[in-house]
Amino acid sequence: MKKVIKIILFVLVVIVLVCTAVLIIDQKEVVAPTAPIAKNSEIQAITQSASQPSSLISSIVFVEPKPNAILVVGKNARLIWKTPQHMVDQFVSVELSYPGSWAPNDARPIIAENVSLNAGSVSFVVPDITRKTGVELVVATIYGANGVSAITQSEPFFISTQPIIIEAPSPASKLVQGQTYKLQWIGGGKTISIMLFDESSNDIRVPAKKVWSVSNIPNTGVYDFIVPDNLNGYFYFRIVDDEGNYGSSGVLVIPPR
Repeated sequence: MKKVIKIILFVLVVIVLVCTAVLIIDQKEVVAPTAPIAKNSEIQAITQSASQPSSLISSIVFVEPKPNAILVVGKNARLIWKTPQHMVDQFVSVELSYPGSWAPNDARPIIAENVSLNAGSVSFVVPDITRKTGVELVVATIYGANGVSAITQSEPFFISTQPIIIEAPSPASKLVQGQTYKLQWIGGGKTISIMLFDESSNDIRVPAKKVWSVSNIPNTGVYDFIVPDNLNGYFYFRIVDDEGNYGSSGVLVIPPR
């Protein structure tokens, strides 16, 4: 009886060992699944998606106008930008607006529509979107085909009814007799002349009288002006360059002593 039990146990051990060996062999023969090979068209689509995000495309760079450049109302001008080589082309629109504000549509003129983004430029006549001062700081914005999403925006530049912009003194400033003030401007040719006109007359038929001037000086954009002791009333500066371009300041006050 004991011999029978030993034989049965031996047979069971052999069966277990054989089953274990079979399982090990099956696992070694299992081949890992291969990844599907992407087609060329799929790779191209992925590359384009990665290279052109739907948000603001900072890789587009405005070349013209330069920051703080002056575009004169009614004159021909050109916007120029650079796009990277991998950029997928699309038709866009370009408009002007005041920085950081959403003005009414009539103050955001569209200067070009259905322009190829990869064309890199657009020519236009500078519109008058200046307000009271005749000088306005603006930006150019390129919009996508849907006209809603902004693709890129230029640095601020000026639109002016005059080619020379006098930045200081600011309008309505009070100038004290005998004191020195910096007259500052942007624009103009190589040499300029500066004049001060008396605007004190209430009679519109009386032209403003020139009371002070300096002629044919280098255009450095700044001039130290000493207020004459014999002047009081309302005045404005005018700067004229060697090409006949000019710019005028706002009205300034020189009070009597």
